[in-house]
Amino acid sequence: SVVTVDPPTEQDKFVAGSDFATAEAVHTAYEPRRAASALIANPWYWRAVDIRAASLAALPLQVQRQTVDGWEVDETHPIALLLQRPNTSQTARQFRTQLVTDLLPGGNAYLLPIGANSPGSVPAAVLLMEPARVTITPGQDGTPLAFVYDTQGATKSYPADLVGHLRFASAGGGLQRLYGTGEVQPMDRDLAADVAMAAQMARKSSRGRPDAAYVPRDPKTTWGRPQVRDMQTQIDRILHEQTGGVAVMSGAGQFEALDWTIADLGGMSAREYARAIVCAVTG
Repeated sequence: SVVTVDPPTEQDKFVAGSDFATAEAVHTAYEPRRAASALIANPWYWRAVDIRAASLAALPLQVQRQTVDGWEVDETHPIALLLQRPNTSQTARQFRTQLVTDLLPGGNAYLLPIGANSPGSVPAAVLLMEPARVTITPGQDGTPLAFVYDTQGATKSYPADLVGHLRFASAGGGLQRLYGTGEVQPMDRDLAADVAMAAQMARKSSRGRPDAAYVPRDPKTTWGRPQVRDMQTQIDRILHEQTGGVAVMSGAGQFEALDWTIADLGGMSAREYARAIVCAVTG
């Protein structure tokens, strides 16, 4: 039997998401600059991103043309030439490395073709848009209508079909589904705690602390000021001489060298936990 379906009437047309229409650019809930700052704040995360970005940038990208005998590489195709040199300020490897470095922390990367004369034509160059300066204007159905770029003093709006938006899946709801969720957001508290711990360890290690202590053997013994001053002068001289020396001290005291230990600095277990979190998220 044949089933016929009447075309939808004007009242039946798809209207889901019409409540998303704002006519205004929507910012991502998780600040892209905070996501990017994790690259500097945590050396383990920086290395994890750097390895993957460099590896992906080194992959040989080719343009292939289908023939009657199968597929063959076309090195003269305009897209192939664009892959070799995306723009005049970046090599292909620099471009792709930065593209992946933009994408991983915040979950979004944006490509802007330049010099495309007509839809479907090959652009003269492709630029990367800094994620922190991009906001998305949603359409009535909640999909991107335009990408707004902050040019540091003015804004420029680009149609959604012109901008290439690479993104991860979104963990947000509502209009936040316009943006991908990057690697840093799930680690935010752990990375913040690691940064605080590193700062605390740096403060501890920068504080002055005696190199050594010369104390009475007998806890009941008390030295006078002149005696303490003479012993301190002799110990300081021995500790600072590059050629070493012999310390001739009274038998009434004992010499104890002091040094920083990992236990003194503390927080190593917490920092190891942060590293484990980075490895878990980045694979």
